[in-house]
Amino acid sequence: MLIEENGLSELIFDSISLEEAIHPIEDAHFDFIATGAIPPNPSELLLHERFTNILDKLSKQYDLVIIDSPPILAVTDAAVIGRLAGATLMVIKAGQHPARELEQSTKRLIQAGVNLKGIVFNDLPELTSRPGYGYGKYVYQYSYKSGK
Repeated sequence: MLIEENGLSELIFDSISLEEAIHPIEDAHFDFIATGAIPPNPSELLLHERFTNILDKLSKQYDLVIIDSPPILAVTDAAVIGRLAGATLMVIKAGQHPARELEQSTKRLIQAGVNLKGIVFNDLPELTSRPGYGYGKYVYQYSYKSGK
């Protein structure tokens, strides 16, 4: 499947149905909507009332709707989408962004009225050989227990 075919753009332009836009990923047990054709100004497309209606329909149909967007400092898409989301998480590649950039990103999201719930650091290097990791005198450890 190519990301340019039967995706969000076509859905917003009303050239395909929601059922045509949803691509099931059977092995992972989730459904996926591709981007579709990239319009000249994607932010304007996201501001369209149809996008809000699509999100409303999907929210009623699914337990969770996860939307990936470009970085907030690059374009306004994240702010537009974030205002419509129940919660927003900023995903950061560990060690790749200066503190000033993170501060600016956070500030822009909050100023746009986005409900920023937290930051997820991905691609963390292995910090210790022990179960958990540390920073200075603090050590963090996670464990998971079955609720049964």
